[in-house]
Amino acid sequence: MRKVNIPMVSAAAVLLLAGNVQAESQLLDEIVVQENREAVNEEKVTVRELRESPARDVGEALKQAEGMSYVRKGAIANDVVLRGFQKDNINVLVDGVRLHGACPSRMDPPSFHLDLAEAEEVRIVKGPYDLSNPGGLAGTVEIETKKPGKGWHGEGNFGYGSWNNVNTSATASHGGERYDLLAGYAFKYSDVPESGDGKRLTEIYPATSMNRYRSSEIDSKAYEINTGWARFGVNLTAHSRS
Repeated sequence: MRKVNIPMVSAAAVLLLAGNVQAESQLLDEIVVQENREAVNEEKVTVRELRESPARDVGEALKQAEGMSYVRKGAIANDVVLRGFQKDNINVLVDGVRLHGACPSRMDPPSFHLDLAEAEEVRIVKGPYDLSNPGGLAGTVEIETKKPGKGWHGEGNFGYGSWNNVNTSATASHGGERYDLLAGYAFKYSDVPESGDGKRLTEIYPATSMNRYRSSEIDSKAYEINTGWARFGVNLTAHSRS
């Protein structure tokens, strides 16, 4: 009777199967995945979008644009953040004039130097290659203010929110062949925000804490701002205006 070495037969079977599997393998064609959406380096936020936003200043209103955010340092006067950059890494212009804050700790960010009701459109240029306004590592935020149209025009806005937050503004303008005039006023007001248990932020620190608010400031308002603006233009000739 002839003996059969079972382990050697099993090894031969495995090698045979491996050879067949290798022979049947196929090379697939290259798969290319493409995105149809192109990167947008310039974006505009119109006056309608600004009015429909519950924001209280320009910095907060721009958060709806892609790549934009803001630094909330208080109840109002928020600072702009573009693609993670902020402060002097962003050029902020109002009607082509570059602005810088004058107070320490960025208490008056450039975008807060005008009221939200004054803005007509905000143009955002993303990236450091804006040759028309160099110097901004992240890009440029250019705010265009309202300009008088021909004839008489008027506009009013009113908003109300939590903690007696009031946001109102009104503008009136007239434009003629030789001159134009625009005037506006805005009033913003808010009480101190409260926590879920009904305590105001000015009351969260105990009397023994060194960080507590002064007794005279516990009943103070979060902010109360009155802003007025006006512009007047004269058409000296058919091709000039001052």
